[in-house]
Amino acid sequence: MSELKPWLALMMQRRMRLLLGALLMALTLFSAIGLLALSGWFITATGVTALLWAAGQKVMFDIYMPGSGIRFFALTRTVARYSERVYNHNTVLSLLADLRGRHFAALTLLDGATLSRLRAAQWLNRLTADIDTLDTLYLRLLAPPLVALLGIVLVCGLIAVFHVSLALIAGAMLLSLLLALTLGMARLGLHYSARRVGQLDALRVLAVEQLQGQAELAAAGAIERHRQHLLAASQQMLSEQLVLQGRVACGQALATLGVMSTVAVCLFGTIQAYAAGVLSGPVMVMIPLALMALSEGFAGLPAAFAQGGATRAAATRLNQQVAMSSRLVEPLDPAPVPSELSLHWQGVGVR
Repeated sequence: MSELKPWLALMMQRRMRLLLGALLMALTLFSAIGLLALSGWFITATGVTALLWAAGQKVMFDIYMPGSGIRFFALTRTVARYSERVYNHNTVLSLLADLRGRHFAALTLLDGATLSRLRAAQWLNRLTADIDTLDTLYLRLLAPPLVALLGIVLVCGLIAVFHVSLALIAGAMLLSLLLALTLGMARLGLHYSARRVGQLDALRVLAVEQLQGQAELAAAGAIERHRQHLLAASQQMLSEQLVLQGRVACGQALATLGVMSTVAVCLFGTIQAYAAGVLSGPVMVMIPLALMALSEGFAGLPAAFAQGGATRAAATRLNQQVAMSSRLVEPLDPAPVPSELSLHWQGVGVR
């Protein structure tokens, strides 16, 4: 992970913006949890109250406080979601602009011999595709797992208020799922996502050569062979990406299965606790629904961490570019530019 350190240091220059963006993401998830949990409690409590009224019992039930809470969470979730998307994407786009400016400035300091190590299409690929790949570093690899972890702590803390054992079971299952969807998916997708960076670079070079060298390739009778080579490289990249997307789909299925399994286990536990008189009916419904709301925090993790190899590969290539230095050394004490310039040719021959 050492290849990411320079980029993390650059991101930390905007740490307050990143922290505020992460808080907006957390607020969105917390609002979804509160909305679903409180709605389940309110609907169940209303049904229980109606049954008691039908049985002839006189009970008081305040519908205004929970109803206001539901409207508050619904509105907060909508506003927080919109604000988070606009704010975080503005932050990431500003970071990408800084990165492009920094790397273009570094390119202007290189001499022609150093620039000739790579083709123009490769330099362009680094300034565009490689830097674009780094936008996943914050939006997908750093903030979402942290927000998911905070969601686990919130929900398990809520469950612990009513049933400590269920909270521990749910916490263990959800933390195991979080590790599987982050570290596990990063390991499964490392090879294919890292290769995609190099394949995309080579594919763009081939495409540029095909377009710019039409006349030369036709004159050499190699245009068809070059086209087949381009198509073969494209097909290979697509085939490997299909394998990677298959693993992402399995990861997303695991996320859904893991959350729903936790919901099922805790539902079974709450039913037993209700039968023992430990939990009330509304709380019995509220706990599984609160857990179900966590699926929003886990949904994007498989796809994000499966592409973690691409982020690391792009960072490695950009680090290599930053490390390049010009062969033309700037003098410590440069001579002044003469006011009059003249060129003299002596003993020059051409043959």
